Amino acid sequence: MINKSFLTLCTIVLLYNISFSQGTIKGCIKNTKSVPMFAIVVYLISEDSLVDGAFTDYKGEYLIENISAGTYDIIAESQYGCFVSQRQNGIAIRNSETKVINFTLDCPQHDYPLEERLEFPIFPPSISIRRND
Repeated sequence: MINKSFLTLCTIVLLYNISFSQGTIKGCIKNTKSVPMFAIVVYLISEDSLVDGAFTDYKGEYLIENISAGTYDIIAESQYGCFVSQRQNGIAIRNSETKVINFTLDCPQHDYPLEERLEFPIFPPSISIRRND
């Protein structure tokens, strides 16, 4: 009886983890001189629809969590200064997987670190873009 109950409990826990586990995409965006790019918008697209997104922090890093398994496109876009974008297509995400997707944008306005462009350092809060249907 105990062995059957234990097996049932293990099966339920396994199915729960499979059903509700989500993937993550993270990365860093730099310019062609390897300088991190601040406040770059990163869009997660599925079938030409916005699924989620994020902004890069002062280190050029972004993080998109809780992504359902599937295939996505990612767009990194500078919306000030140089107005450039780059797209990576067909990124497959499996449950509980973390993918690292880095970008290099050709943007001369970001040729030196953010701290050198400002009189004080900026440490922005973590900002996420999520489409509410």
